[in-house]
Amino acid sequence: MSGLAPDDQNRLTVPLNLRPSQVAASKCAEMATQVLFTLRNLTPTLESVELQGAGGDRLCELTEERAESAAWHGASKPPEYLYFLDGKHRAVRMQAGSTGTGSVPLPGPLGEGGKKLQSVAVSRDEHTAAGVGDEGRSLYVTPLASGGSFGAPPVTSAGPTPAERLTTPSWDARGDLWVADRDPHRPGLFVLEQGGTKSEQVAVPDLSGRIEDVRVAADGARIALVVAKDGKQSLFIGRIQRDDGTGQGISVDGLRSAAPDLEQVSAISWAGDSRLLVVGQEQGGVQQMRYVEVDGSTLDGPAPGALTSVKAIAASEDERVPLVAYSEDGIVRLPSGAQWQKVDKDGTAPVYPG
Repeated sequence: MSGLAPDDQNRLTVPLNLRPSQVAASKCAEMATQVLFTLRNLTPTLESVELQGAGGDRLCELTEERAESAAWHGASKPPEYLYFLDGKHRAVRMQAGSTGTGSVPLPGPLGEGGKKLQSVAVSRDEHTAAGVGDEGRSLYVTPLASGGSFGAPPVTSAGPTPAERLTTPSWDARGDLWVADRDPHRPGLFVLEQGGTKSEQVAVPDLSGRIEDVRVAADGARIALVVAKDGKQSLFIGRIQRDDGTGQGISVDGLRSAAPDLEQVSAISWAGDSRLLVVGQEQGGVQQMRYVEVDGSTLDGPAPGALTSVKAIAASEDERVPLVAYSEDGIVRLPSGAQWQKVDKDGTAPVYPG
């Protein structure tokens, strides 16, 4: 690759001695992904790669965002378990596709009941768990293995009430852990690389208001934020800009409203690469649940069946896995083509990995 350099659009063109008929589109994208990831460490500003065939024909072009998504899809698998908190505020799990209601404590300290938890999040490989405890003051990260103990919390909040402390955490496909502090005096968004012991504050230059909820997309390129301002809670989508050796730190840029008509967004969950399941209210309206595209458009087709007083929802990028919610009936699930079913009347805070 010597002698090749990105153009002024930060696009690198790589000539190959191949004709378009010799390269399948999926194989071309795979090669472009490898080139982009390999060179990104050397050229952090690189944004896209174009593979050019013999005679100058374009074989394919891949942007950084699509490369992240392609790489994630290559490593993705359906969730094995659904996770939630039981009536004793311990982290428990049950098989994702289960039709039963039995759950078992998580292996490790989060499931042993040593601390009452307010929320839990499990990494996408289902090897590590994060829990918020101490009435929202402390974030704990532990392996999903029996034994072990709580280490020092890598993120703590001094917010005056539980609702003004740490949000539910969220894992991205790289294994980084995200959480926001809702402390009115020192609000902030934080990321822990590989769920480690060191947290880094994330710059959100376009933010106007306080982050109330955080969910990172499976591709690791986008983040959904519920932002409170002037008595409203609105949904925004931003793009994650990685440091990747530039020394700039991680930031969330290009925040844009994704469901402008919803004034009180109370729960969100990614339900695919580019869509979210959102619970919220329009001005003067009743609570509703609907799918929203990242560009803000509402998806055609049926919304999930009505459910009252939804406080949390869990959807998966894998559509075969049932929707799960925390409502006034506790934990409930919606298998495909069925009605909502009760799972655990005392359960709270349901999540799939991520």
